Amino acid sequence: MARSCRLRVRVEFRLAREDDLAALEWFGEFSSQRELIADAFARQQRGELLMLLATIGGFPVGQIWIDLVRRQHEQVGILYALRVFFFLRGSGIGRVLVRAAEMELRKRGFTTAEIGAEKDNPRARALYERLGYTVNSERSDPLAYRTPDGRWVETTVDQWILTRNLLRR
Repeated sequence: MARSCRLRVRVEFRLAREDDLAALEWFGEFSSQRELIADAFARQQRGELLMLLATIGGFPVGQIWIDLVRRQHEQVGILYALRVFFFLRGSGIGRVLVRAAEMELRKRGFTTAEIGAEKDNPRARALYERLGYTVNSERSDPLAYRTPDGRWVETTVDQWILTRNLLRR
């Protein structure tokens, strides 16, 4: 006989700490990006980036990174690396992370948020559009990183670029 139950958990939102970095590899799913995660944390330590996490019991189950410097002169904050742990996708964590990131940008005087949705991920684009983002352009960006086993990976990320005016609620 199949049975089910409802499970209520407390999700907390906070900035990443150094002891979160290994857990952000999500049991090997993102181990190949260990260097990117460490670089992002170093940028957070320098005040250039925020790594906002959603955690359950201290374990990061979602993340969004906020670039505070790349287009700061235009008052545009760049959101990227939005991820939600696979079994929690569709739970609303991604939506809350985006809204929390927007709040962080507003506190710092940014007027626009920008986020990329990979073209092979129409579900992400649909989420951003539901949150009030509109497609502004398309872009292909190179991405290169070294895996933990020393392999160098170079790829291209094809994406839609979506923006949202943060002055309108």
